[in-house]
Amino acid sequence: MSLNDKLGAVVTEASITKHSSYGRRARTRPLPTYLELRLAADGGALLAWDQVNRTGQTVTRYADAPPGDTFGPTHELRNGAQLVGLAMRPDGSAAVALERSGDLTIRHRPDGARAFVPLGRPTFDRVVEGDLEYAPSGHLEFAWSFVDDGHAEVDVARRP
Repeated sequence: MSLNDKLGAVVTEASITKHSSYGRRARTRPLPTYLELRLAADGGALLAWDQVNRTGQTVTRYADAPPGDTFGPTHELRNGAQLVGLAMRPDGSAAVALERSGDLTIRHRPDGARAFVPLGRPTFDRVVEGDLEYAPSGHLEFAWSFVDDGHAEVDVARRP
């Protein structure tokens, strides 16, 4: 799904618009290299992205928008890592997967909290790609690909 498709779906579901006159923009420089947007059931939004800093290192950042309001200040998630996935429960709690040199780590933020705290590493495999999502039961599910003895593998794990 393209970014325009995602934003089109967001406009329909949460009255977020690409036009600045509605004030729902998160401002960032330089241009993000990867981004993820998630919505809470109450219309709040969480945006996470990677961008390259002045020294050429990737920095993962995020910003929140309360229901019907603009995105607030940006916060740094991790320097030197890349965003793999972002998930949000209907209550607004969220999880993010980050990869650094093939190591996958998961961070969680309870509803109402500002900061993400480490949940640990779901695998010691050298991760190539991954993603995560909350199941309807509330469990966090994540999947990742890796190479084992020259063969591509995919694994899935669940965290209560």
